[in-house]
Amino acid sequence: MTDFSALLRQYTLAVLPWQLGQIQADTARPAATQISCRNNADGQKADGQQADPMRTTESMLRAAQRVPHPHVLLMGLGDGSAAAALARRLPAGRTLTVVEASPEKLRAAFPDSSGTPADAGAVWWMQGRHTVLCDTSPKALVYLLLATGRTAARSTMMLNTALPPAEKTFYRQIQRLLLSAGAVTAPASPPCPPAEAVSFCAILHPQEPRLEEFFAQLPHWLTEAVIVWDADRVPAGVPQAACTVRHLARPLANDFSRQRNEALRHATGSWVLFLDGDERFDSKQWQALPAVVHAAAEHGAGGVLFPRVTFWPDKDTMLAGFGMWPDMQLRLMRRSAGLHFRGRVHEVAQGTEGNLALAPAITIRHLSRLHKDEAALAAKLAVFDNAAGRNAHRLNKAYPTLPAQFFSAVEACYNTVPLILLGPAG
Repeated sequence: MTDFSALLRQYTLAVLPWQLGQIQADTARPAATQISCRNNADGQKADGQQADPMRTTESMLRAAQRVPHPHVLLMGLGDGSAAAALARRLPAGRTLTVVEASPEKLRAAFPDSSGTPADAGAVWWMQGRHTVLCDTSPKALVYLLLATGRTAARSTMMLNTALPPAEKTFYRQIQRLLLSAGAVTAPASPPCPPAEAVSFCAILHPQEPRLEEFFAQLPHWLTEAVIVWDADRVPAGVPQAACTVRHLARPLANDFSRQRNEALRHATGSWVLFLDGDERFDSKQWQALPAVVHAAAEHGAGGVLFPRVTFWPDKDTMLAGFGMWPDMQLRLMRRSAGLHFRGRVHEVAQGTEGNLALAPAITIRHLSRLHKDEAALAAKLAVFDNAAGRNAHRLNKAYPTLPAQFFSAVEACYNTVPLILLGPAG
Protein backbone atom coordinates (compact mmCIF):
# COMPACT_ATOMS: atom_id res chain seq x y z
CA MET A 1 0.00 0.00 0.00
CA THR A 2 1.28 3.47 -0.90
CA ASP A 3 2.25 5.70 2.04
CA PHE A 4 0.58 8.88 0.83
CA SER A 5 2.04 11.08 3.57
CA ALA A 6 5.50 9.89 2.54
CA LEU A 7 4.65 10.65 -1.11
CA LEU A 8 3.70 14.24 -0.26
CA ARG A 9 6.77 14.57 1.96
CA GLN A 10 8.97 13.42 -0.92
CA TYR A 11 7.56 16.18 -3.11
CA THR A 12 8.07 18.84 -0.44
CA LEU A 13 11.67 17.81 0.17
CA ALA A 14 12.39 18.09 -3.56
CA VAL A 15 11.03 21.65 -3.67
CA LEU A 16 12.26 22.82 -0.27
CA PRO A 17 15.86 23.90 -1.12
CA TRP A 18 14.75 26.04 -4.08
CA GLN A 19 13.21 29.35 -4.91
CA LEU A 20 12.45 30.87 -8.31
CA GLY A 21 15.69 31.80 -10.01
CA GLN A 22 18.20 30.52 -7.46
CA ILE A 23 18.88 28.27 -4.51
CA GLN A 24 18.37 29.98 -1.18
CA ALA A 25 19.41 28.89 2.31
CA ASP A 26 17.25 31.14 4.46
CA THR A 27 17.31 30.16 8.10
CA ALA A 28 15.88 33.30 9.66
CA ARG A 29 12.76 32.66 11.68
CA PRO A 30 9.74 34.83 10.87
CA ALA A 31 8.60 37.44 13.34
CA ALA A 32 5.51 36.68 15.37
CA THR A 33 2.60 36.79 12.96
CA GLN A 34 -0.24 39.25 13.44
CA ILE A 35 -3.68 37.82 12.90
CA SER A 36 -6.59 39.41 11.10
CA CYS A 37 -9.92 38.30 12.42
CA ARG A 38 -12.93 39.52 14.36
CA ASN A 39 -13.63 39.02 18.04
CA ASN A 40 -15.20 35.68 18.81
CA ALA A 41 -15.64 33.28 21.64
CA ASP A 42 -12.44 31.38 20.81
CA GLY A 43 -9.99 34.01 22.01
CA GLN A 44 -9.19 35.68 18.68
CA LYS A 45 -8.66 39.43 18.74
CA ALA A 46 -9.53 42.35 16.54
CA ASP A 47 -7.61 43.06 13.34
CA GLY A 48 -3.90 43.72 13.83
CA GLN A 49 -3.70 42.23 17.36
CA GLN A 50 -2.21 39.04 18.64
CA ALA A 51 -4.39 36.01 19.37
CA ASP A 52 -3.99 33.88 22.43
CA PRO A 53 -2.05 30.95 20.85
CA MET A 54 -3.42 28.40 23.29
CA ARG A 55 -7.06 29.37 22.76
CA THR A 56 -6.56 29.53 19.00
CA THR A 57 -5.08 26.03 18.99
CA GLU A 58 -7.97 24.74 21.10
CA SER A 59 -10.41 26.26 18.63
CA MET A 60 -8.65 24.61 15.69
CA LEU A 61 -8.52 21.27 17.49
CA ARG A 62 -12.27 21.39 18.17
CA ALA A 63 -12.91 22.21 14.51
CA ALA A 64 -10.70 19.32 13.41
CA GLN A 65 -12.65 16.85 15.57
CA ARG A 66 -16.14 18.20 14.92
CA VAL A 67 -16.66 15.86 11.96
CA PRO A 68 -14.72 12.56 11.88
CA HIS A 69 -13.01 13.07 8.54
CA PRO A 70 -9.75 11.12 8.19
CA HIS A 71 -7.81 14.16 7.01
CA VAL A 72 -7.22 17.63 8.41
CA LEU A 73 -5.92 20.20 5.92
CA LEU A 74 -4.39 23.28 7.52
CA MET A 75 -4.03 26.02 4.93
CA GLY A 76 -0.83 27.91 5.67
CA LEU A 77 2.03 27.08 8.03
CA GLY A 78 2.43 30.49 9.68
CA ASP A 79 5.25 30.24 12.22
CA GLY A 80 4.61 26.51 12.59
CA SER A 81 3.30 26.58 16.17
CA ALA A 82 -0.35 25.84 15.42
CA ALA A 83 0.57 23.00 13.07
CA ALA A 84 2.91 21.45 15.62
CA ALA A 85 0.23 21.63 18.32
CA LEU A 86 -2.34 19.98 16.05
CA ALA A 87 0.13 17.26 15.08
CA ARG A 88 0.76 16.46 18.75
CA ARG A 89 -2.89 16.36 19.76
CA LEU A 90 -4.83 14.92 16.83
CA PRO A 91 -6.15 11.47 17.77
CA ALA A 92 -5.10 8.30 16.00
CA GLY A 93 -6.78 7.85 12.66
CA ARG A 94 -6.57 11.57 11.80
CA THR A 95 -3.89 12.77 9.40
CA LEU A 96 -2.69 16.38 9.37
CA THR A 97 -1.46 17.85 6.10
CA VAL A 98 -0.27 21.44 6.18
CA VAL A 99 -0.51 23.15 2.79
CA GLU A 100 2.18 25.80 2.39
CA ALA A 101 2.95 28.00 -0.62
CA SER A 102 6.41 29.21 0.41
CA PRO A 103 9.53 27.03 0.66
CA GLU A 104 11.22 30.02 2.30
CA LYS A 105 8.64 30.06 5.10
CA LEU A 106 8.96 26.31 5.62
CA ARG A 107 12.74 26.59 5.82
CA ALA A 108 12.44 29.47 8.28
CA ALA A 109 10.00 27.59 10.53
CA PHE A 110 12.22 24.49 10.65
CA PRO A 111 15.80 25.67 10.00
CA ASP A 112 17.35 22.50 11.44
CA SER A 113 15.43 20.00 9.30
CA SER A 114 17.51 18.93 6.33
CA GLY A 115 15.50 15.78 5.73
CA THR A 116 18.39 13.41 6.48
CA PRO A 117 17.63 10.29 8.53
CA ALA A 118 19.70 11.60 11.44
CA ASP A 119 17.50 14.60 12.14
CA ALA A 120 14.16 13.61 10.57
CA GLY A 121 12.78 12.45 13.90
CA ALA A 122 13.30 15.89 15.43
CA VAL A 123 10.57 17.52 13.32
CA TRP A 124 6.95 16.38 13.46
CA TRP A 125 6.28 16.49 9.71
CA MET A 126 9.38 14.57 8.62
CA GLN A 127 8.02 11.14 9.50
CA GLY A 128 4.80 9.36 10.39
CA ARG A 129 1.25 10.19 9.34
CA HIS A 130 1.49 14.01 9.43
CA THR A 131 3.30 16.08 6.83
CA VAL A 132 3.65 19.39 4.98
CA LEU A 133 2.87 19.75 1.28
CA CYS A 134 4.74 22.74 -0.12
CA ASP A 135 4.84 24.39 -3.54
CA THR A 136 4.11 27.76 -5.13
CA SER A 137 1.76 26.13 -7.67
CA PRO A 138 -1.92 25.79 -6.62
CA LYS A 139 -2.47 23.28 -9.44
CA ALA A 140 0.29 21.00 -8.15
CA LEU A 141 -1.02 21.23 -4.60
CA VAL A 142 -4.61 20.40 -5.57
CA TYR A 143 -3.52 17.61 -7.94
CA LEU A 144 -1.49 15.95 -5.18
CA LEU A 145 -4.15 16.42 -2.50
CA LEU A 146 -6.83 14.82 -4.67
CA ALA A 147 -4.49 11.98 -5.69
CA THR A 148 -3.77 11.10 -2.08
CA GLY A 149 -7.41 11.10 -0.94
CA ARG A 150 -7.34 14.52 0.66
CA THR A 151 -10.57 15.56 -1.00
CA ALA A 152 -13.12 18.05 0.31
CA ALA A 153 -15.48 15.19 1.18
CA ARG A 154 -12.86 13.40 3.31
CA SER A 155 -11.11 16.38 4.88
CA THR A 156 -11.65 19.11 7.43
CA MET A 157 -10.20 22.23 5.81
CA MET A 158 -9.03 25.07 8.05
CA LEU A 159 -7.45 28.39 7.16
CA ASN A 160 -4.63 29.22 9.57
CA THR A 161 -5.88 32.27 11.44
CA ALA A 162 -2.31 33.43 12.01
CA LEU A 163 -1.81 34.34 8.34
CA PRO A 164 -1.65 37.95 7.17
CA PRO A 165 -4.65 38.89 4.99
CA ALA A 166 -2.48 39.08 1.86
CA GLU A 167 -1.53 35.41 2.19
CA LYS A 168 -5.06 34.10 2.69
CA THR A 169 -6.12 34.64 -0.93
CA PHE A 170 -3.84 31.82 -2.15
CA TYR A 171 -5.21 29.31 0.34
CA ARG A 172 -8.81 30.27 -0.28
CA GLN A 173 -8.14 29.47 -3.93
CA ILE A 174 -6.94 26.01 -2.91
CA GLN A 175 -10.10 25.49 -0.88
CA ARG A 176 -12.32 26.57 -3.77
CA LEU A 177 -10.54 24.24 -6.19
CA LEU A 178 -10.93 21.29 -3.83
CA LEU A 179 -14.60 22.05 -3.22
CA SER A 180 -15.37 22.40 -6.93
CA ALA A 181 -13.54 19.26 -8.12
CA GLY A 182 -15.91 16.40 -8.92
CA ALA A 183 -14.54 12.98 -9.88
CA VAL A 184 -16.27 10.95 -12.60
CA THR A 185 -16.16 7.16 -12.29
CA ALA A 186 -14.93 5.08 -15.19
CA PRO A 187 -17.57 3.32 -17.34
CA ALA A 188 -17.52 -0.47 -17.25
CA SER A 189 -16.77 -0.69 -20.97
CA PRO A 190 -16.03 2.63 -22.66
CA PRO A 191 -16.62 2.65 -26.42
CA CYS A 192 -13.54 2.32 -28.61
CA PRO A 193 -13.53 4.01 -30.96
CA PRO A 194 -15.39 6.69 -29.00
CA ALA A 195 -18.88 7.60 -30.16
CA GLU A 196 -17.62 11.15 -30.64
CA ALA A 197 -15.38 11.77 -33.66
CA VAL A 198 -11.90 12.98 -32.63
CA SER A 199 -9.57 14.87 -34.97
CA PHE A 200 -5.91 14.88 -33.94
CA CYS A 201 -4.08 18.14 -34.77
CA ALA A 202 -0.43 19.14 -34.71
CA ILE A 203 1.78 21.95 -35.98
CA LEU A 204 5.22 20.60 -36.90
CA HIS A 205 8.58 21.68 -38.27
CA PRO A 206 10.20 19.34 -40.83
CA GLN A 207 13.36 19.18 -38.69
CA GLU A 208 11.58 18.08 -35.51
CA PRO A 209 13.50 15.04 -34.16
CA ARG A 210 11.96 11.56 -34.15
CA LEU A 211 8.93 12.33 -36.27
CA GLU A 212 8.54 8.63 -37.03
CA GLU A 213 7.86 8.01 -33.33
CA PHE A 214 5.44 10.91 -33.21
CA PHE A 215 3.27 9.54 -36.03
CA ALA A 216 3.63 5.94 -34.85
CA GLN A 217 1.86 6.74 -31.57
CA LEU A 218 -1.39 7.75 -33.31
CA PRO A 219 -4.09 5.05 -32.94
CA HIS A 220 -6.36 3.83 -35.74
CA TRP A 221 -9.55 5.01 -34.01
CA LEU A 222 -8.79 8.70 -34.57
CA THR A 223 -11.11 10.17 -37.19
CA GLU A 224 -8.11 11.86 -38.81
CA ALA A 225 -4.85 13.64 -38.12
CA VAL A 226 -4.48 17.20 -39.45
CA ILE A 227 -0.82 18.27 -39.66
CA VAL A 228 0.23 21.84 -40.46
CA TRP A 229 3.89 22.00 -41.45
CA ASP A 230 6.06 25.08 -40.94
CA ALA A 231 7.15 25.02 -44.58
CA ASP A 232 6.29 26.27 -48.07
CA ARG A 233 5.28 22.75 -49.10
CA VAL A 234 4.59 19.43 -47.41
CA PRO A 235 7.91 17.65 -46.82
CA ALA A 236 8.70 14.61 -48.91
CA GLY A 237 8.58 11.21 -47.27
CA VAL A 238 6.39 12.14 -44.32
CA PRO A 239 5.99 9.28 -41.81
CA GLN A 240 2.99 6.99 -41.88
CA ALA A 241 0.33 6.60 -39.18
CA ALA A 242 -2.42 4.09 -38.39
CA CYS A 243 -5.12 6.71 -39.03
CA THR A 244 -5.89 8.92 -42.00
CA VAL A 245 -3.53 11.91 -42.15
CA ARG A 246 -4.04 15.19 -43.97
CA HIS A 247 -0.93 17.30 -44.51
CA LEU A 248 -0.96 21.09 -44.98
CA ALA A 249 1.95 23.52 -45.39
CA ARG A 250 2.14 27.07 -44.11
CA PRO A 251 5.24 28.97 -42.88
CA LEU A 252 5.05 29.81 -39.18
CA ALA A 253 5.86 33.50 -39.68
CA ASN A 254 6.27 33.96 -35.90
CA ASP A 255 2.62 33.23 -35.18
CA PHE A 256 1.83 29.93 -33.44
CA SER A 257 -1.86 30.63 -32.93
CA ARG A 258 -2.35 31.14 -36.66
CA GLN A 259 -0.91 27.67 -37.29
CA ARG A 260 -3.20 26.05 -34.74
CA ASN A 261 -6.22 27.90 -36.10
CA GLU A 262 -5.33 26.58 -39.56
CA ALA A 263 -5.42 23.04 -38.19
CA LEU A 264 -8.74 23.76 -36.48
CA ARG A 265 -10.19 25.09 -39.73
CA HIS A 266 -9.51 21.78 -41.52
CA ALA A 267 -10.52 19.43 -38.69
CA THR A 268 -13.86 17.66 -39.13
CA GLY A 269 -14.27 15.82 -35.81
CA SER A 270 -16.61 16.99 -33.08
CA TRP A 271 -13.57 17.00 -30.76
CA VAL A 272 -10.00 18.12 -31.49
CA LEU A 273 -6.89 16.84 -29.71
CA PHE A 274 -3.54 18.65 -29.96
CA LEU A 275 -0.03 17.39 -29.21
CA ASP A 276 3.29 19.01 -30.09
CA GLY A 277 6.08 17.26 -31.95
CA ASP A 278 8.09 16.67 -28.76
CA GLU A 279 5.12 15.25 -26.82
CA ARG A 280 3.81 11.71 -26.47
CA PHE A 281 1.07 9.62 -24.93
CA ASP A 282 2.07 6.04 -24.21
CA SER A 283 -0.04 3.14 -25.51
CA LYS A 284 -1.90 2.72 -22.21
CA GLN A 285 -2.92 6.36 -22.24
CA TRP A 286 -4.13 6.23 -25.83
CA GLN A 287 -6.26 3.24 -24.82
CA ALA A 288 -7.73 5.27 -21.93
CA LEU A 289 -8.56 8.33 -24.05
CA PRO A 290 -11.93 7.04 -25.43
CA ALA A 291 -13.24 6.86 -21.83
CA VAL A 292 -12.13 10.47 -21.32
CA VAL A 293 -13.88 11.63 -24.49
CA HIS A 294 -17.00 9.69 -23.51
CA ALA A 295 -17.06 11.20 -19.99
CA ALA A 296 -16.37 14.72 -21.27
CA ALA A 297 -19.23 14.50 -23.77
CA GLU A 298 -21.60 12.94 -21.25
CA HIS A 299 -20.98 15.66 -18.66
CA GLY A 300 -21.01 18.60 -21.07
CA ALA A 301 -17.36 19.58 -20.73
CA GLY A 302 -16.05 22.00 -23.31
CA GLY A 303 -12.39 21.14 -22.87
CA VAL A 304 -10.10 18.70 -21.08
CA LEU A 305 -6.75 19.47 -19.49
CA PHE A 306 -3.91 16.98 -19.19
CA PRO A 307 -1.01 17.06 -16.74
CA ARG A 308 2.37 17.28 -18.46
CA VAL A 309 5.77 16.05 -17.24
CA THR A 310 9.09 17.23 -18.64
CA PHE A 311 12.01 14.80 -18.63
CA TRP A 312 15.35 16.24 -17.46
CA PRO A 313 18.20 15.43 -17.46
CA ASP A 314 17.41 11.81 -18.40
CA LYS A 315 14.50 9.43 -18.99
CA ASP A 316 14.33 8.50 -15.30
CA THR A 317 14.02 12.04 -13.90
CA MET A 318 11.45 14.81 -14.34
CA LEU A 319 11.09 18.47 -13.41
CA ALA A 320 8.98 19.35 -10.37
CA GLY A 321 7.87 22.41 -8.45
CA PHE A 322 7.22 26.09 -9.18
CA GLY A 323 4.70 25.39 -11.94
CA MET A 324 6.96 23.03 -13.94
CA TRP A 325 4.60 20.20 -12.95
CA PRO A 326 1.82 19.20 -13.41
CA ASP A 327 1.91 21.96 -16.08
CA MET A 328 -1.77 21.51 -17.02
CA GLN A 329 -2.37 21.72 -20.77
CA LEU A 330 -5.77 22.26 -22.44
CA ARG A 331 -5.41 19.92 -25.42
CA LEU A 332 -8.79 18.20 -25.95
CA MET A 333 -11.62 20.55 -26.93
CA ARG A 334 -15.14 20.26 -28.21
CA ARG A 335 -15.30 21.99 -31.59
CA SER A 336 -17.55 25.06 -31.61
CA ALA A 337 -18.01 28.16 -33.73
CA GLY A 338 -16.11 30.32 -31.25
CA LEU A 339 -13.18 27.97 -30.58
CA HIS A 340 -9.87 29.57 -31.56
CA PHE A 341 -6.32 30.19 -30.39
CA ARG A 342 -4.91 33.58 -29.42
CA GLY A 343 -1.33 34.71 -28.86
CA ARG A 344 1.63 34.63 -31.20
CA VAL A 345 3.55 32.46 -28.73
CA HIS A 346 2.39 30.32 -25.79
CA GLU A 347 -0.96 30.47 -27.53
CA VAL A 348 -4.15 29.89 -25.53
CA ALA A 349 -7.37 28.21 -26.62
CA GLN A 350 -10.42 30.43 -26.19
CA GLY A 351 -14.11 30.10 -26.92
CA THR A 352 -14.70 26.67 -25.41
CA GLU A 353 -18.34 25.96 -24.64
CA GLY A 354 -18.97 24.30 -21.29
CA ASN A 355 -16.86 23.86 -18.17
CA LEU A 356 -13.37 22.43 -18.17
CA ALA A 357 -12.34 19.03 -16.88
CA LEU A 358 -9.07 17.30 -16.04
CA ALA A 359 -7.94 13.86 -17.23
CA PRO A 360 -5.71 13.17 -14.20
CA ALA A 361 -4.27 9.80 -15.25
CA ILE A 362 -3.34 10.71 -18.83
CA THR A 363 -0.05 12.54 -18.68
CA ILE A 364 1.63 14.22 -21.63
CA ARG A 365 5.28 13.16 -21.83
CA HIS A 366 7.32 16.22 -22.83
CA LEU A 367 10.56 14.97 -24.40
CA SER A 368 12.14 18.13 -25.76
CA ARG A 369 15.09 18.03 -23.37
CA LEU A 370 15.80 14.40 -24.23
CA HIS A 371 15.48 14.72 -28.00
CA LYS A 372 17.36 18.01 -28.47
CA ASP A 373 20.82 19.15 -27.46
CA GLU A 374 21.47 22.59 -25.98
CA ALA A 375 22.03 24.18 -29.39
CA ALA A 376 18.71 22.84 -30.70
CA LEU A 377 16.91 23.94 -27.53
CA ALA A 378 18.43 27.40 -27.78
CA ALA A 379 17.28 27.63 -31.42
CA LYS A 380 13.76 26.63 -30.34
CA LEU A 381 13.69 29.32 -27.66
CA ALA A 382 14.92 31.86 -30.20
CA VAL A 383 11.82 31.07 -32.29
CA PHE A 384 9.70 31.77 -29.21
CA ASP A 385 11.55 35.04 -28.61
CA ASN A 386 10.99 36.12 -32.21
CA ALA A 387 7.28 35.39 -31.91
CA ALA A 388 7.08 37.23 -28.59
CA GLY A 389 9.08 40.19 -29.92
CA ARG A 390 11.45 40.14 -26.95
CA ASN A 391 14.04 37.97 -25.22
CA ALA A 392 11.87 36.15 -22.72
CA HIS A 393 13.12 32.54 -22.74
CA ARG A 394 16.26 30.95 -21.37
CA LEU A 395 17.70 27.60 -20.37
CA ASN A 396 18.72 27.05 -16.76
CA LYS A 397 21.51 24.74 -15.66
CA ALA A 398 19.72 23.24 -12.66
CA TYR A 399 16.14 22.47 -11.64
CA PRO A 400 14.30 20.71 -8.82
CA THR A 401 13.52 17.18 -9.96
CA LEU A 402 11.96 13.93 -8.82
CA PRO A 403 12.42 10.35 -10.07
CA ALA A 404 9.99 9.06 -12.69
CA GLN A 405 8.66 6.53 -10.17
CA PHE A 406 7.19 9.36 -8.12
CA PHE A 407 5.07 10.59 -11.03
CA SER A 408 4.03 7.04 -11.91
CA ALA A 409 2.83 6.54 -8.34
CA VAL A 410 0.76 9.75 -8.43
CA GLU A 411 -0.69 8.89 -11.83
CA ALA A 412 -1.65 5.41 -10.58
CA CYS A 413 -3.77 7.00 -7.86
CA TYR A 414 -6.12 8.19 -10.61
CA ASN A 415 -6.41 4.94 -12.60
CA THR A 416 -10.15 4.59 -11.94
CA VAL A 417 -10.90 8.30 -12.52
CA PRO A 418 -11.06 9.23 -16.21
CA LEU A 419 -12.19 12.78 -15.52
CA ILE A 420 -12.37 15.40 -12.78
CA LEU A 421 -14.94 18.11 -13.45
CA LEU A 422 -13.69 21.63 -12.82
CA GLY A 423 -15.10 25.14 -12.98
CA PRO A 424 -15.87 27.30 -16.01
CA ALA A 425 -13.19 28.06 -18.60
CA GLY A 426 -11.19 31.21 -18.08
